[in-house]
Amino acid sequence: MSALDQLTFDDLVANFDWLDSWEDRYRYLLDLGKKLRPYPEELRDEKHKISGCQSQVWMEITWEGDPPVLSFLADSDAHLVRGILAVLTVLLSGRTAAEVAGLDIRRDLDRLDLTDHLSPTRNNGLHSMIATIQASARRLTAS
Repeated sequence: MSALDQLTFDDLVANFDWLDSWEDRYRYLLDLGKKLRPYPEELRDEKHKISGCQSQVWMEITWEGDPPVLSFLADSDAHLVRGILAVLTVLLSGRTAAEVAGLDIRRDLDRLDLTDHLSPTRNNGLHSMIATIQASARRLTAS
């Protein structure tokens, strides 16, 4: 269990709204990234690497239970991306495969006004992370 497990996405939205500047919001993202669960060294391989990201990103996606519920570990060599992964962890962990497959994740992230403040390459990486998670959910719901 990590400190992120105590947060809801609504908490994140409220915290973002409370912060006055994007400089403060970036610092908050960096702090969130420090709260990710440790990522196992043996999973830092090509199988777990997310393509399309400017920085290196690894993700281990697991589905447990009936109905299958998402849990994932993720890490990046970039501090800001670790913060983005923390946001995705809060938004998506604990949801069923059907929920994740049908969720408009970009719309939810718009509540943070995050994508407008990311570089085009970071936005592309975010899209790749989202696509990877949702593709996993869709494969599971199709079987």
